[in-house]
Amino acid sequence: MKNDLVIIGSFGRPYGVRGFLHLNSYTSPKNNIKNLQPWLMLQNGKQKILEIEEIRAHHQGLVVKLKDCNDRDKAALLTKSKIAVLSDQLPKPQKKEYYFKDLEGLNVINRENINLGKIAYLHSTDANDVMVVES
Repeated sequence: MKNDLVIIGSFGRPYGVRGFLHLNSYTSPKNNIKNLQPWLMLQNGKQKILEIEEIRAHHQGLVVKLKDCNDRDKAALLTKSKIAVLSDQLPKPQKKEYYFKDLEGLNVINRENINLGKIAYLHSTDANDVMVVES
């Protein structure tokens, strides 16, 4: 496995006044993001290793407190930043399981053997997974 960066989540809006942020996890189940550390924050074309003080459940989601992020204003500066890990930090998929990143770039061929294009990217919504194919 190449040592590529894999986006596993992003920071949402601040939560409270002590520097917590809502955490948008792209892992399944969402709680698995806790097990994939250390995190790299991608912001403005730069990478930074993050030190996590606390992750906890909040309603149906998660909130996170980062070291040295002690107030709402500092937290607000991180909103929409992406969270990544190195691909070799991910658990090895089971037989007949694949990560979205492993499918990107593959050809899509229908049952009549017609090439429909290549998988540009995949993403999940609450309702289903979406595959974007470019011809």
